Amino acid sequence: MIRAMAAAFAVLFLFALPAGAQVAAPWTEDFDAGGAGWSFSNSSTEGVGWAVDGDPGITAVGDGLGGDGVDGPVMGGFSLNYNDGTDYEEDISAGANKGVATSPVIDVSGLAGSIFVSFDLNFETDFYLTGDATLDSLTLEVSNGAETLTYISFTIGDNTTAAGAPYFLHAGPMGTFRRIGFNVGLFTGAVPDIRLRFVFTTSDDTNNAFSGYFIDNLQVCSDSVAPAAPVNLSPADGATVVGGPGIPLALDWSDAADSTDCGAGAVWLYIWQVYDANTLVLVTSGIAYPSDAVIPAGLAAGDYLWDVQAIDGSFFLSPLSTQTSFTIEPPLAPLAPASLFVNESKDGAQAGDAGFVDPVIDEQPVFSAVYLDANSIDFAHGYRFQVSQDPTFTTVDFDSGAATLGTPLAKDARSQDLAIPISLDRDTVYYWRIRFTDASGLTGPFSGAQSFRIGDDFEFGVRHGSSHRSRHGCWVATAAWGGVSPEVAALREFRSAVLDRSGAGSWFSRAYHAGGRPVASVTGDCAPLRLALASAAAATSPLASAVPAGLALLLLGAALVRRLA
Repeated sequence: MIRAMAAAFAVLFLFALPAGAQVAAPWTEDFDAGGAGWSFSNSSTEGVGWAVDGDPGITAVGDGLGGDGVDGPVMGGFSLNYNDGTDYEEDISAGANKGVATSPVIDVSGLAGSIFVSFDLNFETDFYLTGDATLDSLTLEVSNGAETLTYISFTIGDNTTAAGAPYFLHAGPMGTFRRIGFNVGLFTGAVPDIRLRFVFTTSDDTNNAFSGYFIDNLQVCSDSVAPAAPVNLSPADGATVVGGPGIPLALDWSDAADSTDCGAGAVWLYIWQVYDANTLVLVTSGIAYPSDAVIPAGLAAGDYLWDVQAIDGSFFLSPLSTQTSFTIEPPLAPLAPASLFVNESKDGAQAGDAGFVDPVIDEQPVFSAVYLDANSIDFAHGYRFQVSQDPTFTTVDFDSGAATLGTPLAKDARSQDLAIPISLDRDTVYYWRIRFTDASGLTGPFSGAQSFRIGDDFEFGVRHGSSHRSRHGCWVATAAWGGVSPEVAALREFRSAVLDRSGAGSWFSRAYHAGGRPVASVTGDCAPLRLALASAAAATSPLASAVPAGLALLLLGAALVRRLA
């Protein structure tokens, strides 16, 4: 079938064999000496065409975006190329930017067996392997006669179709050197000599600000060597993959090494097979190039085996790759996140639990959570989080809506910091929750609500730009936003050393904020309670040791009662 398909490519041309130099195969041409015996016919009006020179494209990797050759490929040393050292500039006149590069006559009578032609190709053109025959294209033509050369034409493209037939020679991706090769003997029969020619056309004569084609390390020799076996890469042996009907499954394997009797060869296609691991029945198979494939319809949940083998330009088959196994697991929705963080990357790091956490200094904190999923392996692609003063989230202060993560988040990993674009109120308790959407598009439930408070620099009886004073004239604490007074530092230490380490202290802290009435911004002298606490806290020994916790809580309890009075 393959031979019949290849024969269908034949397009005949009559071409008189010009007199000139002749080379004998096996023959290698790296063009570094100038490419003796090559002739060129270029029709560009811009001075662009085929040449043998050392002019490269501008940058190392082409991406097909074009623009005055700025993203074309680079060839080291001399090469056979269609460009003018930078790009083939746009020229829309009739017949513009078309050209033919013709090799010397190649005597192949000394080859034992097949005639194999191979070369390295790198390109950046309007043609980006789309199968669209109206875009730029490169064709290799091979003669099979002596006095009169009858050329057979092979368009270099991908495995899609052009004019109803598959491209036979796969160019590979732009900006990447790809070894291309095939057995000429399958198409020309036993002949004493051949000639090669590369034909370039823009087809539409527009959008030509690219770096063109670069051809190097051309070889004509015989081939009697099969490719080496590829290596299965993904799914890895024993891997579990989330999938199912309608979920595309990707297969990936290593490039298979190939050689000819005189140098590097070229793999033409890969043939892959997937089997039911329990029955060993073939489930699906296909051909692919280069070294990866996708099963668009996916596979049902279950256990599978797969392998792959390479076929080169002489239609030699490699050994099968070592068969490996994988399991398809049906997609399951993410679980409710259980580890939540508020402002972890900034001052005031928060504990990763769903309960009450220390006050947050920033009015625009950041939020993050650990992604949990019922699947063995999965990734979160999206999220939604909400912030509210209502623990039931009947009303919300902020809702991110369905949003996309910058990069997929692996199961059991913590998300990036998620920003909130509004400022939250100080001295206010908030709640937040989050849920994730996985690679299959399934969305999990919201996490439990985690509470947090936007506080001042030291959050215990201290408010932004205000002072706390009972109606009896006793200061509980005094601090301005950003204040670093010894009293504020001492009270901060007191909270972390005493209140946060005591259940009663935690209760007192919450009650102090939840039960107290607002305090007006006033000024005045500090009462003895505040001075005593501040003096003890400012001592060289920690406040926890200077003031016993029980006594301190009794004093602060009295302060709370006075505040509520």
